[in-house]
Order: sequence, then C-alpha cells, then structure tokens
Amino acid sequence: MAQKRITKSKPKKETIRRSKPRSKDPILEDLESKGLAKPEGPIASDRHPWRLCTPGQHWRRPSIQSTSTRTDGVTVREHPRSGGCCENPSRKDQMYSDEMAEIAKTFSKLKNQERPTSLDQKSRHYPNLFDVYIAGWTKYWNEIFNPKDRLDPNIVKALIASESSFNLHPKDQKINSRNYARGPLQITDETKRILADEKGGAERSFN
Repeated sequence: MAQKRITKSKPKKETIRRSKPRSKDPILEDLESKGLAKPEGPIASDRHPWRLCTPGQHWRRPSIQSTSTRTDGVTVREHPRSGGCCENPSRKDQMYSDEMAEIAKTFSKLKNQERPTSLDQKSRHYPNLFDVYIAGWTKYWNEIFNPKDRLDPNIVKALIASESSFNLHPKDQKINSRNYARGPLQITDETKRILADEKGGAERSFN
C-alpha cells in the first residue's frame, strides 16, 4: 500500500504594520539633532510635532535650584535639578519657559513662514527684531487651535508697536498697587497670575 505524501504548508509571513514616517519639519529635525526630541518616539495625535515631551509633561533644562521655602513651610536647600521631561503639576498639557525658549531657537529654520510686514529700520528700537518669533508662535497658535479666524502676525506686531514702540525694556506702567504692565507687550501682573494658575484660573477668567 502506497504511503501518503505529507506536504508541509509554508508559514504565512507576518504582516508588519509600519507607522507613517514623520514629516520633515525643520524645527523637529533640529531638535532631534540636539537630542531634545526622540525621532523613534511615537507622536500623540494631540501633540504638536515641535513639542519635546508627551501631553501632560513639560521639558526643562538642567539647572541649580536655589534655596527656597515651600508653601508647607519646609525649606529646600540649593541642589542640582535634572533636565528632561517632567510631569505637569496639573497633569494637563502645558508649556513652560525652558521649552518655549528651545523651540524658539529654531524658528529661523522655518520655510514659507508668514512673517509680519517689515518696517523702517531707522527706528532706534529695531521694529523687525521680533519678526521671526512672531511668525513662529502665530504659526504654532494657528496649528494648535485651528481658529476660524487665523491669528495674523501683523496684528501681533501692531500690538507691540502700540504698547511699547518695540522698546525691549519699556518703563513698567503702574495700574494699581498690585498690578503693573511690563515688557514689549505690556503684559499685566494680573494676566500673568491668571496664566500661572495651575488650577484653571485662565479657564475661569475667559469663560
């Protein structure tokens, strides 16, 4: 009796789904080259590609933390503070000054950026000094919030012109005993306190 020939079926090749490659954003590439953003890390759908950490975290540079007293009365002595991604106190998506400064360093690499109109350089306060930063941050604002009426860089530049005439160190304007307007945009202390409120002060103020 003839033996049946047993044939082995070839194993099916496992299909590997590959994620779409990151877009070659010049700012993101520059941050990756400095080791500030990980090219192999996944991008959350609600995270802008310029951000250095995942939602709910912020990036900070290494520094020396000076001696301070906490709200509970405990004194914390001077100590080195490590850099990198840290959890936001509110666990919400927030950006702090260190990360903003790192992102802004690469705004000059943006292509096809919508810069505000250049003004006469004869002014002693250099009216075009902020153009790169205005272009970068208005682009970020419009991409994050996708507003119906997009923020125009010329509006921001006109606001700086009207508030301080592009003076980098304008005189602080006293509003009352606890409130001054400061800087080229004359941001008030009260506005800064609202924006710094980790418990949602800005949300309560603008709703």
